[in-house]
Amino acid sequence: MHRHMRRLREERGQAIILFVGIFTVIMVISAIVVDFGLWFSERRGAQKDADATALAGVQAYLADLADTSGAFDDAQDWAVKNGVDPAEIDIVSTSDCSAGNSCIEVGIGGCREDGTDASMPWVQANIRHKSRSLFSSLFGLVAPDIGGVARACVGSPRTATDLSPFGVQMAFDPDTGEPLSDCLEQDPINPSRTRPVYGAVCILKTGAGDSVSGQRGQLTIGNLACDQTSSNTLRHDFHYGTNAGCTIDQEVNTGTGNIIGLLQGKAQVEAAHQAVRLAQQTLDAEQKKLQAGVSTPYQTVLRQRDLITAETAEVQAVTNYARALVEMDRAMGTTMNRNGIEIGDAFSGTISRMPTPPFSVRGFTPGGESR
Repeated sequence: MHRHMRRLREERGQAIILFVGIFTVIMVISAIVVDFGLWFSERRGAQKDADATALAGVQAYLADLADTSGAFDDAQDWAVKNGVDPAEIDIVSTSDCSAGNSCIEVGIGGCREDGTDASMPWVQANIRHKSRSLFSSLFGLVAPDIGGVARACVGSPRTATDLSPFGVQMAFDPDTGEPLSDCLEQDPINPSRTRPVYGAVCILKTGAGDSVSGQRGQLTIGNLACDQTSSNTLRHDFHYGTNAGCTIDQEVNTGTGNIIGLLQGKAQVEAAHQAVRLAQQTLDAEQKKLQAGVSTPYQTVLRQRDLITAETAEVQAVTNYARALVEMDRAMGTTMNRNGIEIGDAFSGTISRMPTPPFSVRGFTPGGESR
């Protein structure tokens, strides 16, 4: 019995030693994990500051593509606004930062990773954050050098994914010299080119019939290759974009069909409306001449015939335009929304509001259609 009690005391002492050892290891690991979490958080902050600094500096190039000094000053100012000590930022453009300092470099050309561009201006920010250790220093671990690097370039992307399958012609009308798209204008710096108009609405067409000139709409961009001709996922791509990567200057295919373009259809409606107005004015004048005795009933009948012909052409133009709108809604899956139809009413069996078609033939007002 005495021997058994002594054995229990010895085992109890061993358990205490094991507990102390395991607890010490857990505490050391916890301390290191806390410091590593602090360092990673500081690293994210440094990267955010570097991104913001580079983007702020590159804005100066939008006014002057050669303004490297302005880009450097703007980037430096933004770094200071983000909490970087101005005394710890190198005062010259460099990517080789002084010990413990942040630095900013500006330049023109060579911004792409492959170095193929010769004139693309850029700003690179190397931002350092001071790191600290809460517990790691107790175990001989030194706080690391924490920083973030970001480079911003001014130029057009060469490759893009998640594209919506629509295209807009960027050329000029050979007869009027005006851009072929309502959302583009002549570039004042380079009159031979066009540039986007911020906030402008582009009127597109679906299909690519040869009889319709001007803007192009539906593009059959595939999910695997940009130059695929399959349009099986067209509805999905309208909403979410395609998976294929497309590069600048790469040829793509337009959708097939003979759908009248929305731009041309709207112009035809406006022209037909003006023709009806002119025919009505001509008929009114002819009737006044008949009452004055300077015209004949035959001439009046001819003017009435011209008015009826113009009204018939107006109805046909509105019909063609309505078909183009309906086809666009069908392709994009927005027919019910366009006509004010609530899908919930079909499930509930009640009508919360009456459908509201966008226009009717006789009540159509040119320029009043929201598209």
